[in-house]
Amino acid sequence: MSNSNDARSVVERWYTALAAGDVDGVVAGFHPDVVASVVGSTPVSGRFIGRDAFLAGTLGVVFEALDPQRARFAKDWSIFAVDGQRVVGLMSGDAVARNGHPYNSIYCQLFTIGCGQIVEYLEFVDTVVVEAALFDNPLVRPSELQREPMSITDLVSR
Repeated sequence: MSNSNDARSVVERWYTALAAGDVDGVVAGFHPDVVASVVGSTPVSGRFIGRDAFLAGTLGVVFEALDPQRARFAKDWSIFAVDGQRVVGLMSGDAVARNGHPYNSIYCQLFTIGCGQIVEYLEFVDTVVVEAALFDNPLVRPSELQREPMSITDLVSR
């Protein structure tokens, strides 16, 4: 049986808090000295040292750009690999930005756990969705693509 500080349990609590819109729970999941990285070249991409820097540079920017009544993160999530203190998960979210653009994406997230919190975080996200929805950058919008969107179920069931 897993205890409350094992790696899987820490990430499960974090996803559960995110799904519930529990901002305090999401923030508390990160160690104050977390090293967090979001892959890409968007305004919210980069490497952030410390929870406050990550919140200011990424999470705060994203949450501020979204309509809070129409945002649901961790709509679906799946932990599909655990190796000691490292966990890999997939998550999807549905949201609408304040500018009216959809912000629906699948995230691949790599976590390293220490002292019952996330001490390292690496996120891969669709940067076109980030740019189009959050920053109104005139890139190809996901809705203009001529294919069905993927879901976590599509990715995990293979």
